Amino acid sequence: MPVDAHVHNPSGAHIGEILVWTDRGATLAALEFAWVTDAMPRSLPAIVNGRLSWPA
Repeated sequence: MPVDAHVHNPSGAHIGEILVWTDRGATLAALEFAWVTDAMPRSLPAIVNGRLSWPA
């Protein structure tokens, strides 16, 4: 799905992104947190640490 969902820590550093998986482009199938840090996160990021946008 063409969504830009970057995740930032409270200090503003980019720490990953949320991937949105759909079934045939219409039904939500899964959400995945792809992190870019050295340590694997223990939980999903808080919603307040995300920035979501759709391409124009």
